[in-house]
Amino acid sequence: MDSWHLINEEDGGNFICLYPFVDAFAEQIAIQWNIPEAATALEMTRDHARFFIHCRFAEKLPEIHKALKDGGRLERMMADTEKQAATHHALAEKTIQKHADQWTNQDICNAIQDIQKSLQELVAISIMPTMIDSTSGSISQDAEVQIRARMKITKTKRPAAEYFSILTTGTDAPMSRSEEIGAMRLAAKAETKNNADESFDQLGKKTPELADQVRAHAQKFAWTNFSYSGPALSPQIAWEKIRQLTMEKSEKELTENANALQNRSESLEKQHRQYETELQLDHASDDALNFARQSMRLKLLRKDGMMHGNYATDLLLREVGRRTGLSMNQLSAAQSKEIDAILAGRFDTDRLSKRQACAAYFYENKKPLLLEGNLAKKRAEKEFTQVAVNATDQLRGQCACPGVASGTVRIIDKAQDMDKMRRGDILVSIATTPEIVPVMKKAAAIVTNIGGLTSHAAIVSRELGVPCVIGTKIATKWLKNGDHVEVDATEGVVRKLGK
Repeated sequence: MDSWHLINEEDGGNFICLYPFVDAFAEQIAIQWNIPEAATALEMTRDHARFFIHCRFAEKLPEIHKALKDGGRLERMMADTEKQAATHHALAEKTIQKHADQWTNQDICNAIQDIQKSLQELVAISIMPTMIDSTSGSISQDAEVQIRARMKITKTKRPAAEYFSILTTGTDAPMSRSEEIGAMRLAAKAETKNNADESFDQLGKKTPELADQVRAHAQKFAWTNFSYSGPALSPQIAWEKIRQLTMEKSEKELTENANALQNRSESLEKQHRQYETELQLDHASDDALNFARQSMRLKLLRKDGMMHGNYATDLLLREVGRRTGLSMNQLSAAQSKEIDAILAGRFDTDRLSKRQACAAYFYENKKPLLLEGNLAKKRAEKEFTQVAVNATDQLRGQCACPGVASGTVRIIDKAQDMDKMRRGDILVSIATTPEIVPVMKKAAAIVTNIGGLTSHAAIVSRELGVPCVIGTKIATKWLKNGDHVEVDATEGVVRKLGK
């Protein structure tokens, strides 16, 4: 067995927002679960991040999974997560509403550290189900076993993947859904012919009332899809999205789609009841499915909190940049405890450049270790293995959202690659992130290397109703841009059809 187990990989991250996760995994989880083996690591090359947990830690996860299923611990975890998420959002919003240019250097340092400490607490409370499923897939497997057992008894004819997709999806609405609904309703109000070619500044002069509504929408949802480094939803970006919607759909279609999204939670609840009746689920047999639903809910709470906090941190770092002359790229490679020295001019900023090239951050034996540049690269190459790619005609993963589609492969991991995506293409990604949601909406199907039940791709594909296969491990290496493939997400299979 390798020393380290890869649990997540993605593009678009930055060190200052990601290294606190390592601390939370190892420091907080070790205390909460009495696991001295809770060693974790982060490797970053530019903005590409890989998270690992030590295999000694991974071996403990089945015990934790069992403990979570017994004695109401999952329910307590949910209550604690809701409380900490509310605290974290309040702290982030309080920071956003203040004027950082009027703060002292110490105020800024304290605020950044407070936000990161709050995020660490939120992560530590809520992360365990995601860690369990991304390591072993056991939460998903338990749910699927339960579904297939009930299908065998009731003789139902639906695909197991369809039951799985609906019955493991929670009914809580992510903030991104609320933003989407608001954008559609504003688009329905816009006069397509008169406004289609206008910039936001032109809109403000010609239709000030609509411009004010767009501005209010952007302010309310600024952080909704911020991820690690934005961009935040500005009035200009919001208007461009709304303008595109007016060109793609009629006022009637926009209103109908907005209403459908508004009622999605209610529709899901009806589908839950229908499928539970078909499978004759009782309380005991529904435990595995409820565990999966609650795991997804924990992820949504944590993800929204993370983005809100990252947006607040970004605003503070921009003020640090204004005072020091450092770029956001440089500051994004810092640790929060280094900000005071950076502001005071006592920090060797060459270290930030080395970290941008490569950083390896370990938390083992209750101690953090940060390596930079070539030292980080050598350690990472020695300890973090790469997944081998086998030459086969098909690739298997896990169904996140059922369906079948074929099309042309577009490998997209970053926002700057989104222009190559056309409607009906097959989106292939290491792991989708909020910044590439616009191309997820264009995709005929989605395929990812990384992911489990609570992954971003799983959650968003279900929201969009797009067939999705997750956890293939090697899709971005096995496929090339321009390949023609069939994605049978219901069976969790991707097949090459040629160029």
